[in-house]
Amino acid sequence: MKQLTWNFIINTFLVATVGSYRLAVRIAKDHNDALFAGKADPEINAMYLIFHPIYLSMQNAYDLWHAQGGTQSGETLGLNLLMKQLSHTKISDWDIDIQAIYKRKTPEYKKLLPHNRTPFQIGSQDNRITAVAALSKNLTGIPALTALKTDVDAFKIELTTGQDVKNVSFKTTDNHSEAVEEARVAMCNKMFGNYGRLLGINEDNPSAITKYFPIKFIHSYHQIFFMHSIKPDAKYKVVKHTFLPTDELWISATSEAGFRVYISDGGDGDYSIHGVVIVGNTSVTIEAALLGNIEANKYLMVQNLSHTNNADFEIEFL
Repeated sequence: MKQLTWNFIINTFLVATVGSYRLAVRIAKDHNDALFAGKADPEINAMYLIFHPIYLSMQNAYDLWHAQGGTQSGETLGLNLLMKQLSHTKISDWDIDIQAIYKRKTPEYKKLLPHNRTPFQIGSQDNRITAVAALSKNLTGIPALTALKTDVDAFKIELTTGQDVKNVSFKTTDNHSEAVEEARVAMCNKMFGNYGRLLGINEDNPSAITKYFPIKFIHSYHQIFFMHSIKPDAKYKVVKHTFLPTDELWISATSEAGFRVYISDGGDGDYSIHGVVIVGNTSVTIEAALLGNIEANKYLMVQNLSHTNNADFEIEFL
């Protein structure tokens, strides 16, 4: 017979925040602030003095991870812009310069650009950088194309530097992700301990401890609160849920980027005419019927409308 897990020893805070560091920070802040408000009580103050540094560690780890995510996006965008320049302006100019000396289809031209412009315009970033390096090497020793080689060499350095910076940025983000996960676990464990301590203090009136915890964020039976950060132009599947036309949702854009909230069948179909657009740094309460065909579709979706910035949102079922 399978041994059952006793529900009372399951760390609800760990379960509720899996996959959402932002929610972990929100829960930690609410608990920290509630303990601070009650620290006139020596027992509450003792908990606050221990928990406060753990909360700050979680907040700092999250801030570093979130900031590095923005840096990573910037570094990736920088390399992408170089690749766009390569596939359009650079290879076009280089090809024209080469043809001024060697006509197309001649052996000399074929040695420099054996597949014409294609390797510089199609393929992985690594392969396109390799194509630039090969062109640089093959230009060696051609006096008439010395100026071209100088330009190719300079751009090759820009590409390889951009690639190195992007790779370092990804590695740094991974390191910060590990740190924020460690901080999340430590924070949730301490909150779970405080839950037990507060129950002990209020054993004759257990409901008194609810003021120390953001209950709506950690409800374990039916999740009603959701928060996430979506990358530029990306879509995010929030939850599968059956809505009634009169159900209400509170939706908040907690960053400058606007987004669209809608209902879909979970596929990649075009729902661009459906849903509600939420402007950055605003909050609204809407009826579920405005999200689309709630009878046929069950997936609550959020689409970031910004091409450059992450969209942060909070959604609560009322």
